[in-house]
Amino acid sequence: MQIKIKFTECPHCKKWYLSAELMSYTSYGSSEYWSDSKCSEISISEYSFMPFSKCDNCNGFFWFDDCRQLEDYEIRKYIKESEDVGQNEKIIPHEDKNGRTKVIIEFLRQNFENYINENESLSLNYPPSHYWFDMPKHFIPDLLYILKKPEKLSNENEIYTRIKLWQHINDLIRDKGFQFSHITSIRRFADIKFLFTRIKMRKLQKKQHEAYKETRIGNMLQLSKLLQKKDVAYTDKIVLLIELERQLGNFEKAKSIIEGADISDLHNYSKFIKKSKRLILNKSTKLFKI
Repeated sequence: MQIKIKFTECPHCKKWYLSAELMSYTSYGSSEYWSDSKCSEISISEYSFMPFSKCDNCNGFFWFDDCRQLEDYEIRKYIKESEDVGQNEKIIPHEDKNGRTKVIIEFLRQNFENYINENESLSLNYPPSHYWFDMPKHFIPDLLYILKKPEKLSNENEIYTRIKLWQHINDLIRDKGFQFSHITSIRRFADIKFLFTRIKMRKLQKKQHEAYKETRIGNMLQLSKLLQKKDVAYTDKIVLLIELERQLGNFEKAKSIIEGADISDLHNYSKFIKKSKRLILNKSTKLFKI
């Protein structure tokens, strides 16, 4: 995994953060994907390297592409120069993380107007740790907030946000493959408690999914509309359109997209196409694993 370190300024309140950009990574084994393009494995990189974040100072969302950024090597150059002249030798031993942070903050103060870092922390804390216990519950409202003003989003950023919204609403009904065989002994109190907690959670999530029905349909329609724009180039565009139309219940349209697509566009998706054709024939909108 290759990660590029940058320092990023919140465009709203001018607070600076340390951010990481995923340049490349190696995937071991063959990951399975769902029909809405979500990976079947929980991926830390999905949330750790998103193209947007949230400032903990002003609570504003921002896209990294819109931010003033500073490359890590510029900071390191300043630190080395400071050490060479002896200015920071007492507070900047390389193993001293806090001392290093002090010098970084001093550099930002000296070089950028309106510098804000109230708590002296450079860490971005989004999504926060409590999100992980129920990501759809917390993440969906954030995505809806970002989409309140779609005119301020580029096509690329709006498509990204709408795909994430589509996937996270689907998470509420996504079959995670839970089996009774996961229970080691039904006679054990802990196992019985786990079973009923699981059943209760699934019932609640189904209710939440139903509550998002209008939002889900509206988002899928808008996403389909965006992907069909002639000036929009997006990876797996045809596959996403097929799945969107099928999940919307537009079976004939989904079928026509498959029939009208260039064979080369579908070459790597034979399994997806085969399953989609069968579900279209059965007029089914359910999610499936590829």
